[in-house]
Amino acid sequence: MNWELFLWATGLGFLWCQIITHYSVSVGLHRYFAHGQFRTSKIHEWGFIIGILIACVRTPIGWVASHRMHHADTEGPLDPHNWKAIGKWKVATTTWTIPKIPIKFAKDLYDNPRLVWAHNNWKTFLLHIGQCVCLYLHTSGGVQPLCHSCLRR
Repeated sequence: MNWELFLWATGLGFLWCQIITHYSVSVGLHRYFAHGQFRTSKIHEWGFIIGILIACVRTPIGWVASHRMHHADTEGPLDPHNWKAIGKWKVATTTWTIPKIPIKFAKDLYDNPRLVWAHNNWKTFLLHIGQCVCLYLHTSGGVQPLCHSCLRR
C-alpha cells in the first residue's frame, strides 16, 4: 500500500469534510433554519441536512430550538448553554442537555418534512455512516496494511 497516497487522501478527505460540515452548520443550520435569513431550494436544503448530520450536531430541530432559546435569554437562567450555569467544558464540548424545550422555539420547524425526517432519523443516519466507513476501510485495503504494520514483531 502506498502510505503517502493514503495519508494525503485521508488528510484531504478530512479537510473537505470539515469545509462541508462547517458550511452546513454555519450557513444551513444557523443562518437558514434558525434565523430564516434567506430562501433556497429543496435540493439545497437536503444538502444542508446531510452535511448537518455528518457534522454530528444531533437533531437539527433540537439544535435550532436550543439556539433560539439562547437568543431569547442570552446568558440568563433559561439559556441552555450559559457557561456560568453549566460550566465552560460542557459548552465547549456541546455536551449540555436540555430537559425540555418549549414548543414555541420549534413549532415552525415541524412544518418542514426534511427537518422532521432528520429529527427522526439522525441516529440511524450516523450508524450507517459508520458502517460505510468500515466497509470502505475493508474494501480499499486500508485495514490489512494498518493491522500488519501495527502487529509486526
